[in-house]
Amino acid sequence: MAWLDVRHTVRDDRRTHRLHKVLTTIGRARGNDLVLDDAGLAESHATVLRQGTAWSVASNDRQASLFVDGRRTRQASLGPGTELMLGAWKVVFREGEPVAEQTEERVALSLLEELVQISSEMMRDTTPQRLFATLLQGLVRVTRAEKGFIILLRDGDRQLAAVHNVSDEVLDLSRISDSIVDRVVQTLEPVIVSDALHDTHFGRATSVVDLKLSSVMCVPLLYRNDLLGVLYLGNDAITGLFTDADLAMLQVWASQAS
Repeated sequence: MAWLDVRHTVRDDRRTHRLHKVLTTIGRARGNDLVLDDAGLAESHATVLRQGTAWSVASNDRQASLFVDGRRTRQASLGPGTELMLGAWKVVFREGEPVAEQTEERVALSLLEELVQISSEMMRDTTPQRLFATLLQGLVRVTRAEKGFIILLRDGDRQLAAVHNVSDEVLDLSRISDSIVDRVVQTLEPVIVSDALHDTHFGRATSVVDLKLSSVMCVPLLYRNDLLGVLYLGNDAITGLFTDADLAMLQVWASQAS
């Protein structure tokens, strides 16, 4: 089995594509076998061809840039490890079974180990402030967020109980989306936003536009039926970062923190 290891060189986007057809088309337009969203690519940019047991790649357009192992070309043979650069996408030709499938159980085990570590670290903390700080640090690490906030509601006011940032920048409540927090406070329902600037509900919110937000998760901190506050995670560099599984995990930890 031959397959393509597809990775975006800027944002966190990786996938695999099995080569089960004689001709596999690659481009930015829908209808291609492998669709890559890059304005620098042609609608139909390149084709991967199988002839017997041999594989090759060729550009479909004279203006289409095709780099194979660092050299610009119109066509080339493919072997294990051959690297194609298609705009901002790096595509590596592989043989055998996709690595992602081989390591799926290992990834799940690694995540479980991370969660156990967070739990162990929290058990050593004796004050709410230290517990919140430890929880945020662990959740930011596991979800690959850039920043995390625990915000408590007291007499109608929002108070920052804990914050964690992967950079050295000092953060305060001005760095969160009031609109997203308001939605969670009003509905008591969790919110996940994959691309805040283009979201139909929050894309026009002043806080989202001003802060240029991308991926956001926010869940309520509930004790029985009482709202104590919210747990908020964000990453402004990567869209589509958080998954429904991440949101479910965040809800579990929010209930623990409450």
